[in-house]
This record gives sequence, structure tokens and C-alpha cells, in this order.
Amino acid sequence: MNRNEQWWEECLETFKAFLGMYGQLPHHSEVFRGISLGRWVRTQRYANRTGALLPGRYERLEQAWPGFFNEASPTKHNEVH
Repeated sequence: MNRNEQWWEECLETFKAFLGMYGQLPHHSEVFRGISLGRWVRTQRYANRTGALLPGRYERLEQAWPGFFNEASPTKHNEVH
């Protein structure tokens, strides 16, 4: 695993920890455990829109937060659609 892949994995694990603790997506400027999660989320969504998201990452992000790539999705899992 190269350095970029290690960083992505670290961000994903931190993202999951954030979700477990707060039950919502990080706000655009959210920093958690030293990682700018809000920026990371935006970067993943942008990578998906532009076709730059690496294989397997879409599924892993959707598994962590169903609707991750639906930018109109609620920020909390318990909100009604």
C-alpha cells in the first residue's frame, strides 16, 4: 500500500469514528482527530463526479454512510426524507 492509499484508509477510519460518535456527516470545515474531514468528504464527492474516485472506494464510502454521494442527503441518519 502506497502513502496515498494509507492516508485514504486513515481518513476513512477517522470518518467512520466521527460518524459513530456524532451520527452525522462532518460540516464543510470540520476537523476531527487532526484531519479535515469536511474537506475530505468534499474531495471524495468531487472525485466521484469527475470519474477520479479509485475502484472500490465508492462502495466503501456508501457502506460507511448510505447516500454518501447524494449531496442532497440529510446530514443525520435519523432525519426523514
